[in-house]
This record gives sequence, C-alpha cells and structure tokens, in this order.
Amino acid sequence: MRVLITGSSGYLAGCLIPLLEQDNKVKEIIGLDIVEPKISYKKFKFVKGSILEPESLSKNFRGVDCVVHMAFNINGMHDKSKLDLINVQGSRNVMKAVADAGVKKLVFTSSIAAYGAFKDNPVPLKETDPLRGKDTFFYSDQKHRLEDDLDEFQKKHKDINVIRLRLCTTTGPKSNNETITLYTAPVFVVFPFHQPPVQLLHEDDAGKAFYLAVVKDVSGAFNLGSDWKYTAKQHAKMAGTKIFIYLPVWISRFFATLLWTLRLIKFDPSWITASLYPVVVDCTKAEKELGWKPEYDSVAIINSIKNKR
Repeated sequence: MRVLITGSSGYLAGCLIPLLEQDNKVKEIIGLDIVEPKISYKKFKFVKGSILEPESLSKNFRGVDCVVHMAFNINGMHDKSKLDLINVQGSRNVMKAVADAGVKKLVFTSSIAAYGAFKDNPVPLKETDPLRGKDTFFYSDQKHRLEDDLDEFQKKHKDINVIRLRLCTTTGPKSNNETITLYTAPVFVVFPFHQPPVQLLHEDDAGKAFYLAVVKDVSGAFNLGSDWKYTAKQHAKMAGTKIFIYLPVWISRFFATLLWTLRLIKFDPSWITASLYPVVVDCTKAEKELGWKPEYDSVAIINSIKNKR
C-alpha cells in the first residue's frame, strides 16, 4: 500500500506517520508539503509541493492507494482571501487530483466545527445531525462548505472511498498550538454566561484514528473525541491556572480583535464563537465501524500538557 499525506510536516501528520511506518502492509509513505519535515523514516519519501498546484498534485498522486488530506490552516490569517484559497480551493484541488490520478481512497480531515456552535445543539451530536457551520466563523464555515463539496464529489465518483474524520480540539505533549497557550497561560478569561462542556482529543488517539481509516475498509463520517465532563474553565484549573478573569463576550472580542490586528496573538478572534455553545460529539460510530476508542480522557489529556506551562 502506498499512502500520500498532504501537510506531511504538520502536527497531525506527525501523529500518523509513525503508525504507518510500523505496518508491514504499508510499502511507502509519501509526504507532500511546502516545508521539509524535521523527521525521517525508512518508508517515508518527501515531495516538496503545494496543494495550490493542481497539475503537480495529479502527477504526485499517481500510483497512490490512499491520500490523507491534512493541509489546513486552523489558526486563521489576516488575509481572508488567501486563507480561503488554502483551506477551500486547496482541498478542492486535492479532490480533483484524487479523481484524476485514479486514487481509490481519500481520508479527509474535517472537524466538529462543521456542526456549528449553537445554543440548541444536541449534546452529544451524532454524524446524522445536520451540519450548520456555514456562514459562521471562518473554520466552521470552511469545513461545512468542504463537506458539501465532498457530498458532490462522492456522487460523481462512486468508486472512490471517502472517509471524513471530524476531530474535536486535538492536543498533547507534542503539540505547540493555541490550545496549549490557552490552558497553560497564567490567566484564563471566563465568559460568565457561556460555560458549555468542552471535548478534547489526545494526539495519540487522533493518530490511531487516521491510521485505522487508512488501513481498514470503512467509509463515511466519523466523530472523534474523548469525554465532555468539564468546561474550559475546569480544564484550565486542572492545568494549573490560578487567575481567572470574568469578562462579557463583547469585551473579550474587542480586546482579542485588537491584539489580532496588532499581530500580538496567533489565533483569529472569531474562534471565540466556537466556545460559546456546546459542540461535543458522540463517537459510537467510530467505535463500532472503525474499531477506534480513545485511550485518553479529559483529565489524562490535560495532565499530558501540564509540563508545557
């Protein structure tokens, strides 16, 4: 089996590649990225390339059995048109290249953000619940739109197996993302009237889910996450935060937008939208069909990132 990973130098790819390396059924792992990875494996071959180059994508996809699409910008960018170009058009280029090159399996990195953050969200959400993220904040909107594109893609290409992994916030000791910053900062901002349950996913559990999606004969959408026993405030407290500041949402948005404009924070303030209402998912389908079950609960996940403080 030959597996190609877009965004192969990224965080999630680093959780998947070691598992593919250990599988005797995997002959070659091809990594495609604009940045060369810092790690190396016997089966791993790096190809410098961009998902914004459709012609080279099709060329690199030829002879590949499975494409795992992981090349996304999650934090956001000040240039919204460029952000949409990377996340949306880049993903569409990948879909087209998969079809043109005759690849038979596509594992697509989606997100629970595609469901949208709404007060009336079911707790928990199931794969059969409607996606409502469109026209909300950028990441939720983009993931919903891309899932609509995948629906159309599957109608046109019934011979291609498409697996959508809807991940919740993923973190762990290898990560250096904004989740770490949020939970290990000395001060945590609390929205007094918005304290929904929050669901996390450990990086090792995420890597295992991608691995199973690659090697098993499954299809469709799968929710991925651990428990949802705690709020973000409780997570921060478990991580060791001592100071909590209670602010209305509008004030938090104002200061976050100011800091974002001044380039003093790395995440788009529209992410605040995702924290206002419950977006937690049921993972029964992944357990039954994918054979996946998280090994880490919320407490174990928070404990794994404490040393980042």
